[in-house]
Amino acid sequence: MKIKKLIDNRQIGLLGAIAVLLILAVFLTPSLFQLGTIHLTIRNYSVVGILVLGMMAVILTGGIDLSIGSELALSGMLTSLLMAEHPEIPVLLLIVIGVAVGLLCGLINGVLVGKLYIQPIIATLATMNIYRGATYFVSGGKWVTSSQYTDSFAHLSGGQFGLYNIIWFLLVLSVLMSIFLAYTKYGRRLYAVGSNETSSRIAGIKASNIKILAYVIMGGLAGLAGILYSANYKSFAPNIGIGMEMDVIAICVLGGVSITGGRGNFKSVVTAFIMMTLVSAFLSMLPGMSLWTNALQGSIIIVAVIVNLLTERIAEKHALYSRKI
Repeated sequence: MKIKKLIDNRQIGLLGAIAVLLILAVFLTPSLFQLGTIHLTIRNYSVVGILVLGMMAVILTGGIDLSIGSELALSGMLTSLLMAEHPEIPVLLLIVIGVAVGLLCGLINGVLVGKLYIQPIIATLATMNIYRGATYFVSGGKWVTSSQYTDSFAHLSGGQFGLYNIIWFLLVLSVLMSIFLAYTKYGRRLYAVGSNETSSRIAGIKASNIKILAYVIMGGLAGLAGILYSANYKSFAPNIGIGMEMDVIAICVLGGVSITGGRGNFKSVVTAFIMMTLVSAFLSMLPGMSLWTNALQGSIIIVAVIVNLLTERIAEKHALYSRKI
């Protein structure tokens, strides 16, 4: 009950922060509440939201993936180049190819971490540079420009029922991920491995395979995000995605996903995503404040990690006190 209460308190705190931001925005940036602005803000941040779903799975196992921006760039660049050079290729096949590239990148990361036991931060720092180098190699350092986009591929950036397609992708994937984490044995095993890998092995869980699964999920979502990014902005450069991992990690830890693994509430992560989307939009509309975005992200990560650690210690002390009684 105590842990559940702490999680609920976190959500209340995040909702309170959102309320404060909204009140400030009413006076400082009233244009933020225009329907068109809200729609565009969510669309622009939906790629980050898709990446958050995968990163949550990775962090739950006690891992981290610094290569997500490079995975996004590689899959997005490959599909964009294929689209430009071979316009006869069906869009569905391009999506399959892009996701497959992401899955392969995720599999490589998973094997390095799960089978070769390389520290996640080292493994993904290395693959981040490898995938980025591959992106520059296949593109020759050049952009894919708007004039090269086919109508069918650009149609991915359209909308259905009043929302952009990328927002629908985010909503559907969020529902699927919440179901996966809460109601499937593999989702629960992500928590088990991150909470206590040794105990999970004793219980018969193949921890290495679960870690690989988490990185493969991350890679597949990064691959899809690369395609959607390309379609939405109708241009693609080899440097796309640099630094995007900071946004994603900040949202996860702000949402209460323990950086050491094993703990994380999906609803809190969704709330944190909404808050960070508002922060990003709010700062971008204030003169000169957009320059402070990176500093704010770093500060949020540090504060959120400290809060997570304090929360875990309070929960542990309460559990110990209860046993003594």
